Amino acid sequence: MLWIFYGIGSILGPPLYGQLADRAGARIVPMVLAWIRELHPGDQERQNHIWSRATIDFAAFQALAAYAYSAVFAFSGGNYRLIFLLGAGSLASAVLLDLIGNPRRAI
Repeated sequence: MLWIFYGIGSILGPPLYGQLADRAGARIVPMVLAWIRELHPGDQERQNHIWSRATIDFAAFQALAAYAYSAVFAFSGGNYRLIFLLGAGSLASAVLLDLIGNPRRAI
């Protein structure tokens, strides 16, 4: 059953992301490269520099977050619920900050 949902997601995901990017701007995570191209049209060298830096920063913060979540998981005695609550709170905060940062854009 999970593979079926995975397949449906892989079929429907890209077109839905594209439609969302058309409406809200290309600032969602899978569309960062398109956003960089929008910011610096025709400047391939600048695009590559920004993309490289973004990839390095993402990897570093992902490693730090993994370490932090591991510490929280160990501290909580193996409580997954706390991890999921932290993740949900982080997602909600990111969406809220994005909306506050650009109130004219409607999703």
